[in-house]
Amino acid sequence: MTDPAQERRQRLIGIALMCGALACFSCLDTMAKFLNHYMDTLQVVWARYTGAFVLAFALSNPITRPGLMRTGRPVLQVGRSMLLLLSTLFNFFALRYLQRNRYL
Repeated sequence: MTDPAQERRQRLIGIALMCGALACFSCLDTMAKFLNHYMDTLQVVWARYTGAFVLAFALSNPITRPGLMRTGRPVLQVGRSMLLLLSTLFNFFALRYLQRNRYL
């Protein structure tokens, strides 16, 4: 059994992480909407994933921990990556379409 105070602390941490994730998603969508005025949607998606790759690479530092990037199911990881890429593309294209037709 776990301590009730520990359970409450874990719940509060979970809630704070969900609020942080929601804030990050909102900022991502806002930046995509702003950038779609000045750049092509594919450029915005490319910049997002390039930035995410560089940040993840810098934080995880796989050079000093070579086994960190190894997976037991590479096909599932590639499929998951493709689904995330497609959902981002559709979302950013939708933001561009909704901006054009906001007065209709």
